[in-house]
Amino acid sequence: MVKKQKFNIEKSLEDLNQIVKKMEHDNGSLEDNLKYYEQGIKLINKCQKELKIAKQKVLILNQKSDDEIELEDFE
Repeated sequence: MVKKQKFNIEKSLEDLNQIVKKMEHDNGSLEDNLKYYEQGIKLINKCQKELKIAKQKVLILNQKSDDEIELEDFE
């Protein structure tokens, strides 16, 4: 069984930064730049998903701290 690797937003943002630098400073082919662009979009989508989940968790924690209810996992 393959263990799913935990998403690391900090590493993903660094990877995204490296992609942007490559696109800005390399005179790569259109094909290369399209590949970088696709990779960047995938990273952005994953980061946005993780940030949305984190925001939901914070909202749940804030609400539950007011109501004194146990934290439930919403995933």
